[in-house]
Amino acid sequence: MTLFNKEGLLIWKFIIIIAALVFIWLFLTMTFLPMIRKQHRKHSIRLHSEVPSLENLTINHTQRIAIALDFSLNDEKLIAHAINQGHQDATYILLHIVESVSAKFLGEESDDDETRKDKQRLENFAEQLHALGYKVETHIGYRNRNREIVRIVNQAEAEMLVMGAHRHSGLKDYLFGETIEAVRHELKIPVLIVNV
Repeated sequence: MTLFNKEGLLIWKFIIIIAALVFIWLFLTMTFLPMIRKQHRKHSIRLHSEVPSLENLTINHTQRIAIALDFSLNDEKLIAHAINQGHQDATYILLHIVESVSAKFLGEESDDDETRKDKQRLENFAEQLHALGYKVETHIGYRNRNREIVRIVNQAEAEMLVMGAHRHSGLKDYLFGETIEAVRHELKIPVLIVNV
């Protein structure tokens, strides 16, 4: 008399059925997945069209460049890259998002020490660039970093955004890389990402 003909033993019957289904699924996956992937690779190769002729390689000179600053030692590098893109003709939009606790809750109404210092730092950068002959605007954002960068860039009608990418690995890369990815997907303008 087999196991399935006996009464009771429901748990063992259930385990055997699940094991058989898993075995069948593994067998089918190992058999057919390589063939599907091979076919997909062939299809993706065929998707590429003929090499187009390069006829229109001119783009308008960038007039308004936003720079997302975090007030670290890397800000100078970001500003230098931005200036290299627009030179003396462009207007540079310096922006920073205040991330203090009161700024997250009160937004523009916050007047804590960090907000005041951040505004002062932004003005200090602007004064230095003005002294060098550059046109500069400053913008402070509050609460959500990603949304505020996008809002300021759109509101200021920037034609390019320069952001710094901190070369972290593992979890830090996931956490700090989120801002760049979220902002990049929301904007329709070029985003220059500078490894700092």
